[in-house]
Amino acid sequence: MNTVLAFRTDEAENAFLAEIAARDGEIAHLRSEIARLNAKVDILRPLRAKVQELEAQVEALKARVCQLQRLLYGRKSEREKEEAAEGGEPEQPVGRRRGQQPGSPGHGRRRQLNLPTEEVVHDLPLEERHCPNCGLPYELTPLADTSEEIDFQVSVRRVVHRTPLYRPTCSCSDQPGLVSAPAPGKVYPHCPYTPQTIAWLVLLKHLGSLPFNRILRLLRLRGLFLSPGSMVGMLGQVAILLAPLYEAFRAHCRAADRWHADETEWKVFIDAGKNYPEQLAGWSRAWR
Repeated sequence: MNTVLAFRTDEAENAFLAEIAARDGEIAHLRSEIARLNAKVDILRPLRAKVQELEAQVEALKARVCQLQRLLYGRKSEREKEEAAEGGEPEQPVGRRRGQQPGSPGHGRRRQLNLPTEEVVHDLPLEERHCPNCGLPYELTPLADTSEEIDFQVSVRRVVHRTPLYRPTCSCSDQPGLVSAPAPGKVYPHCPYTPQTIAWLVLLKHLGSLPFNRILRLLRLRGLFLSPGSMVGMLGQVAILLAPLYEAFRAHCRAADRWHADETEWKVFIDAGKNYPEQLAGWSRAWR
């Protein structure tokens, strides 16, 4: 009896030890699996942050698309509803209109990329960078609304040239009493205008074909008051300086075999029948 009981005890103990060994194997396997998963988590953690950033960008783009759709289709849909309510139809153009035709591909606006660029940032005020309901802050996205405009500024200013004077401290006989840098050059003696100012006024007069009084009124809008006599005197001095250039142009033109050609039209304001022309043309030529 005692032998049978001891045998059964040993058998139970062996079974228990086998169960413990199996559990230890499972625990070791689970530990290795946990270590492998932790390694994957370390790899996926930066990817998860990248996914969250991309999701935020997608949400911002969706909001932007909704805004653009409202801007693009909102007024058109309202106009169609008004026309449907009134029972009318859009007016159809009669004949071919001048300029860009509806539906034809356009060339787009010129970007004027040759001009200097100044960037102005219009950011939300600090007190408006949160939700007005819950108070949580807004998150800054890499997106931005960008628009361009051309800014033309004309400013008239006084330029004061100051030339410091130096006095020699030595007793050399060839040194003057006072030493200074050369004075800035003038377009002509005692000229009160810079070369840029004179060039701009000459362009307004001869390239823009503006009368003297109109140029003077434009200058008064910027605070510069010139008399017609000063304007005429300045252009007279410029004409003297440009005389050699004029003579060079004249000699070049006279070297050609044709000096002059012109065509002028005159409107005829009489009704003399179908066989009478509505306008007359005259030609003048000067041959060498």
